[in-house]
Amino acid sequence: MGKVSKLGRVVKDKGSQTVAQAKKGGGAIAEKAKEKKREMDFLRLKPVFKDDLSAPNFELPPLIYVLDEDKNKDHPIMEGAIGRIEKAKGSRILVIYTPYTELLGVDFYPKAVDGDVFFANKYHHNKYVDLNSFFDYEKREKVSELEHIAQCLGATEFEIRMYYEHKVYVGENSKGKVGSKKRKIPVNAEFNQEKKSKSYEKSDLVSHLTFKGNEPTIPELHYFKNDPSINSLINSRMHKDNPIGEQTVSLKYSDSSSININNAGKIDVALKQLKIGTNLTIKHQAVEESTWHIGYKIVFPD
Repeated sequence: MGKVSKLGRVVKDKGSQTVAQAKKGGGAIAEKAKEKKREMDFLRLKPVFKDDLSAPNFELPPLIYVLDEDKNKDHPIMEGAIGRIEKAKGSRILVIYTPYTELLGVDFYPKAVDGDVFFANKYHHNKYVDLNSFFDYEKREKVSELEHIAQCLGATEFEIRMYYEHKVYVGENSKGKVGSKKRKIPVNAEFNQEKKSKSYEKSDLVSHLTFKGNEPTIPELHYFKNDPSINSLINSRMHKDNPIGEQTVSLKYSDSSSININNAGKIDVALKQLKIGTNLTIKHQAVEESTWHIGYKIVFPD
């Protein structure tokens, strides 16, 4: 009887150890599953913390979306985060919560407001402009820079005109092959289809000023820094042995724009992913802008 009891205790102890090991193993598996989920949530939400901003490999993306809060803000993985990175096809977007916008050290124009999306102005470091006013903002900036150039070069008069190309469809011819048994049209019946369009140019006087004139100095350039026509104008004016009296140059407007047609399409994809609606797509505005030209007439004293 004593041997049986001892054997029973051994079996019981072995069983207890097995159960304990099973529980321990199950707990380890559960912990690994939790850690895996945490890693997946981290990769999905891509939280950004204050310390990340000073990391050597951290770069602000060109798109910043300002929000008071969103559905992900209260997720456990977002505890202590100042925002998160959203990825769209070909773009990275920083979603930043409004109270932390000043930590970025950038200048938001006109100001960081909940629900607004900002894009980096490539001609002014750390300048982010609201997409709703981006194209108007750059237009004013370009005109201002051309005024600055004229004044620095000692002009007595200058004029800036904007030329807009418009295309109007006035009719169409048709050509092709169709077939319809119901309407008794032979399968190989041919038709012609050719859209007819008429283009015309509209111009607006944007700025016209006169000055007393002064000794020329080299202007600081941003938008037109790499424009060959502007650089040629400056070099000619600064050449004292053969100074120019009057010159008119034509500038392709989109050559000095921060948003081109290619990245405009990427911005539209990002806005769609963020479920932000706009009256016109950014690409539509960039395509329209690509048809603009600037007529720049400048007069210098004799």
